[in-house]
Amino acid sequence: MNPLWKFDRTLPTGTPLESGARHDVVIVGAGLTGLSTAVMLTRAGLDVAVIDAGGIAELASGANTGKLSLLQGAQLATIRRHHPAELVRAYVDANRSGMEWLLAFAELSGVPFTRHTDHSYAQGPDGIDTVDEQHAAAREAGLPARVLSPTELPPTPFPVAAAVALDDQVAIDPVAVAVALAAELLASGGTLHTGVRATGTKAFAGRVDTAQGPLFAEHIVLATGTPITDRGLYFAKVRGLRSYCVSFRVPGDVPEGTFLSVDRPTRSIRPVTVADGPGSGARLVVGGNGHPVGRSDSEAAAVEDLVAWAQLHFPGAEETHRWSAQDYESHDLIPFVGSMPRGLGRIRFATGYAKWGLSNAP
Repeated sequence: MNPLWKFDRTLPTGTPLESGARHDVVIVGAGLTGLSTAVMLTRAGLDVAVIDAGGIAELASGANTGKLSLLQGAQLATIRRHHPAELVRAYVDANRSGMEWLLAFAELSGVPFTRHTDHSYAQGPDGIDTVDEQHAAAREAGLPARVLSPTELPPTPFPVAAAVALDDQVAIDPVAVAVALAAELLASGGTLHTGVRATGTKAFAGRVDTAQGPLFAEHIVLATGTPITDRGLYFAKVRGLRSYCVSFRVPGDVPEGTFLSVDRPTRSIRPVTVADGPGSGARLVVGGNGHPVGRSDSEAAAVEDLVAWAQLHFPGAEETHRWSAQDYESHDLIPFVGSMPRGLGRIRFATGYAKWGLSNAP
């Protein structure tokens, strides 16, 4: 089933590829990384072409929860266990820059969004220590996060044993962002080719091979889930992570904030309003039950578990859409962004966002 965000929506398809065409930059991947990069470069006056084997926001960019947060569940605490505080701060600063760019673009393009207090929360006593670690890592990185006492915890129909909160985070329709990015790219003279699969790159020739013929460029950006070349062995330095989402029509109230559990099984909760989502009638998105790709007894059971959980805590919840997404985590927890080894400075790539692409991509 298509994600909620693709409900009753026509996506831009661009134009047919002309074999042998030349551009300043060819970008492989029409997700948020590829499209935001393309917009930045066209604003700088470059001739940019974006190609994708599917459509825009085909995979992770169009199938996430639409939560844009610097708190990110237990991510900061996890990074801090393996890296010095300076690196966690650099990660947060980069994500803040990405978030600010995306929101400025959304405001300029008329893409609506809503602001919420985001919560990294423990479902039971076993997760309280992680909440404390997340709070410490967030404060150390310069975020005004705060631990909520039991009396300060927001009323929720699901169990919350402890939480760290960060105000002024965002819920947004990720496909609406991708559509607006593609629209600006095309209006600025950029080129979009959907349904065109890249099969390889040649750094010396500045060539991207596709199933429909080559494209040539001074620079190449690989904005795919994992790089499509073997250079640097990055396919072996990331692991695929699969998670699931279900949207619901819900009678009665839904939480005003956004929530992500720090303990398992993972639960991600966000409201959907007319200001930040499509008009399908859905009012709540519940996600979670993530696992490394290929290491699940039953994907269907993972989705049914989310449905049962939502119907238990939100009586009368009626499912509208179900979907899954796959993202990649680097071996050292820090996204890979930069020049590809042995790429002569012509090939750049980005991956390893660990499910936080809305802020990492731009």
